[in-house]
Amino acid sequence: LYSEGVRVAIGSSVVKEEAARLGMHGIFIHSAHSVTLAVEDAIATSRSAASLMRRERELRAVIDNIDEGVAAVNVDGIVTALNPAMASILGIEENQQGDLDFHAAAPQFKLRDTLRGQGGEGAQVVSFRDRLWVTHRAAIRPDRGGIAGAIDGAVLTVQPAARVQRAEQRLRSSRNTLPVKTLLDDIAGESAAIKQAKAVALRYARSNSPVLIEGATGTGKELFAQGIHNASPRRVEPFVAVNCAAIPEPLIESELFGYEEGAFTGARRGGKEGLFERAHGGSLFLDEIGDLPISMQARLLRVLQEREVLRVGATQPIAIDVRLISATHHDLHAAVSRGAFRQDLLYRLDVLGLRVPPLKSRPEDIETIARALFTRHQPAYEGALWKQVVLPVLKKMKTHDWPGNVRELASVIERAAVLGSDAAWADASDLNLKYPEIPDPVQEALRKAQGRHGQAATALGISRTTLWRRLKKSFV
Repeated sequence: LYSEGVRVAIGSSVVKEEAARLGMHGIFIHSAHSVTLAVEDAIATSRSAASLMRRERELRAVIDNIDEGVAAVNVDGIVTALNPAMASILGIEENQQGDLDFHAAAPQFKLRDTLRGQGGEGAQVVSFRDRLWVTHRAAIRPDRGGIAGAIDGAVLTVQPAARVQRAEQRLRSSRNTLPVKTLLDDIAGESAAIKQAKAVALRYARSNSPVLIEGATGTGKELFAQGIHNASPRRVEPFVAVNCAAIPEPLIESELFGYEEGAFTGARRGGKEGLFERAHGGSLFLDEIGDLPISMQARLLRVLQEREVLRVGATQPIAIDVRLISATHHDLHAAVSRGAFRQDLLYRLDVLGLRVPPLKSRPEDIETIARALFTRHQPAYEGALWKQVVLPVLKKMKTHDWPGNVRELASVIERAAVLGSDAAWADASDLNLKYPEIPDPVQEALRKAQGRHGQAATALGISRTTLWRRLKKSFV
């Protein structure tokens, strides 16, 4: 066998001795069964080693492809593993890690404290090479029979602080937009008009098509938008609301669509996501859409058509999945006629139209809404305060035009709830002083008649004498 190039011999003691004489490696096994067992053990060991090598390659592939910098050092602080991201952070080539003293290369990360067991574990913000980094250090302690042994190494992970800040901002933004509590059933009112509006809104909720909510200021358009979102399959996703009239025109584009780092002077480092991105998967409510500048309307139209946004300063669009709900108190068809609103955009927005009726057209809802608002501010009023401060003026409320609609009514009721417990305010007979928003019918008729008493009396259906008598009183 030796003459044929074999250098390992397995057999009896005689074979082992002869092999040793020839300079071969001899292995003593006294039976054929022992040989079989040895070969099986060798195969098992080989397979285990191959499996370990495969797991190491997989782990290495994972570490090499994550964005965070990762480094492992031995008890002397010499690098034993370093991924490309960490090499880039340190400013070295990955193949330069051999015998690299990590503390000498980057003492700011304080791995020496970790190796010494001096409390150098956990997360920390570190300044290194003119940038802020979020680091996490952990000591390596071998497990010896279920008991952690002495420190014999450490692991460090590093990522840019700006990235962590952006992630935290996205999380905070999503948390701020998710809890939308208003349901369609929460919208008070039993009139046929409001019931019809809620029924239509419920049907719209089952669709992904854009909704345009029209109605006067203060009618509760955003409540309907929230109700539609909460009745839709998107209810668990963000609901993002923005008033187009409240954003300065130079900022609208960046607010809606976001921007890249360096897109303009003062741009946030790392850029900023727009409201469309923030609402991804959910609903975006654009209130007062009629006030959107004509220059922005073309970009909004493209977003609706392509279902993707392009940040300011970016070259690659970002796909979005957003259900758009918009609202306006303007007549958008009239705005189209005078060139203030794009007709093609109106077609895209007004796929599902919903009109919220004004409060003056449903006086039968005033008491229901007023009671709900009053109870919100005075949950334990037990009826007495309601009867004392609201019921005396309820009839007058039902004849008021309510130019501010439910928002105006809410203001009146909140004042009544807050001041109603004041005896002087509650007992005052001059209700005009308590509720200046709601004009006296007699005074209102006289104002509309421009001071002509005869015309005012005719409008009220009373005689001049009755009109004079009523004018002497502060309230009818």
